[in-house]
Amino acid sequence: MAEVSELTAVVVLKWRSMSNDELNDELARWNRNFSTRFAFSDISIDSRKEISSFFTELVDDRTSSEIRRKLLEMVRLLARDSNNLEYLLNERLCDFIFEQNGILEGHNAEEIELQSMIEAEKCLINLLRQSASARGFFEKKATNGLLKRLKEYTNGNGLQLNALSQLADKEVTNEIWFFDLRIAFITTAYLQSLQTMCRNDESFMNALIVTIEQEIHNSTSSETREFPRASEAMKVLYNVICRCGGKDFPESVDTTRLIELSCEIIGIEKIVGKELVQHSVNLLTALPQGTKMCSIACPQITSHYEGPHFDRRDMKIPDNLIKILAQQLAEVNPSERELLNTYFVILLMLCTECKEARRYCRLLVLPPLTAADVARRPDEGDTLRNKMIRAIHSTVSRDLAAEFLFLLCKRSVPRMIKYTGFGHAAGLFADRGLLGKVSERKEGDSEDSETEEYQNVSNDVNPVSGYIQQRGANPLEGMTEEQKEYEAMKLVNAIDQMMRSGGIRPASIGADGRPREVSHVLELCKDAPESREDSDDEN
Repeated sequence: MAEVSELTAVVVLKWRSMSNDELNDELARWNRNFSTRFAFSDISIDSRKEISSFFTELVDDRTSSEIRRKLLEMVRLLARDSNNLEYLLNERLCDFIFEQNGILEGHNAEEIELQSMIEAEKCLINLLRQSASARGFFEKKATNGLLKRLKEYTNGNGLQLNALSQLADKEVTNEIWFFDLRIAFITTAYLQSLQTMCRNDESFMNALIVTIEQEIHNSTSSETREFPRASEAMKVLYNVICRCGGKDFPESVDTTRLIELSCEIIGIEKIVGKELVQHSVNLLTALPQGTKMCSIACPQITSHYEGPHFDRRDMKIPDNLIKILAQQLAEVNPSERELLNTYFVILLMLCTECKEARRYCRLLVLPPLTAADVARRPDEGDTLRNKMIRAIHSTVSRDLAAEFLFLLCKRSVPRMIKYTGFGHAAGLFADRGLLGKVSERKEGDSEDSETEEYQNVSNDVNPVSGYIQQRGANPLEGMTEEQKEYEAMKLVNAIDQMMRSGGIRPASIGADGRPREVSHVLELCKDAPESREDSDDEN
């Protein structure tokens, strides 16, 4: 048969008259053609309807297992493109996919071949991601089956599929286990009813935790490697509990165990890698924060502890979080910066609840300044301080980064200016009504220390820019008082004209410490009248 480059309704009609062998070869040929494609806009709606009708007839007929696998493969490939995908689907076809997946309620999973199940798993993952109809059918018919099977993996008996599963390599079962977790992740992201069902099912929540613990604890390698099932289970846990808002957890959610598990993963970052740590940090942001999390993340230690510590508290978790955050700040694509916010959230919580954690993080991020530190701009360089100050200017993480630095400075305005320069912290001060405190003198405390070399140059540091700038020639030098006054009035008039034209909108500091727009240029002068009506307008 001559090859056809476009799949049309006419082509599908010809499939109906083919023998099983011919149809198997024809579907295989089209699948090879589709395998490198991710868009199928050339397949019309009529063609999709014809494919849907023909496939529905096939699944109701006693066709060979080879043809069924080819059918599943074609649906999987076409489901890469959400465009007009709904015309390809119907309830019977979705039921067939659920049957082959082994999670349709009332269907005997022992009759399914492993290869068909694996193909059905892949097909279902694409469909659930791309199709609202598929998710609707799944919610109605397959949620209980999925939860039941995910619990079977960790119940001690293993997954019971069919006779072939007893002969299959363990990696095959693990692959199906991973696919089931991926399906759970996608569906819990979209279906709120499934989130509630999972959250209230204590045995299911326990199965997810055991899934993570088993994969991590069974690893004998000391080198970094992937933990795919643990990563998917972590993402499912986050989907399930994120709507609790950090409180009102049902008794089925063991928050203490989840915090302990997340902290354990963060503590072995060199083994589990950054991806699993990111999922653990995400999960921590959704769990109850406060003294419980602080006591687990920064426990009391004995005098013989050799890891990172401060004032008899274990600092391994804050230490790892800071180091990963520093790496991410240097490497992460700007479009992914939102992921870094979770690190700031947890660090803020730990440093707020635990003074030892705050002092330890301050030593890492804001150590005593030296003359070399103030010889260049605060946002230039590769130190943690430099990276954090650059994060203040990120459109995504600026608020949390500024808040974290401010917390490390014990919420002291003068100390924040010292480490960042007023220009970098002005936004934070304006938002918090702290602009009126920028002239306050810094009060020393037991945590405040300066190197001797910094003290020798501190008077040369420009508090606005935060570093020592070369002083240029004084433009007013050599002028008489009358000439200086003349230049000053020229400036006042220029500002007034720009204000009138809307080019600039100057502000002064209001009584609440926040910027207040001025209505006249003279309000920018100290002791000037407050309203425009009280001033003489000579222009």
